Amino acid sequence: MGRVVPRGFIKISAEGASYEPILNPTRIAIALFAMIGWSAFWLTIAVRSLVKARN
Repeated sequence: MGRVVPRGFIKISAEGASYEPILNPTRIAIALFAMIGWSAFWLTIAVRSLVKARN
């Protein structure tokens, strides 16, 4: 079975209705560090293969 994750809520006021997203800064930070690590890994592999090809 799947799981349900809330993405936001609908705020209804005198001015009208609007959608308010729920942001999780912890998940955003974890994704950022994972992306930095992934990029560093592949950049290291690419540089090592270029240096190896020149020799």
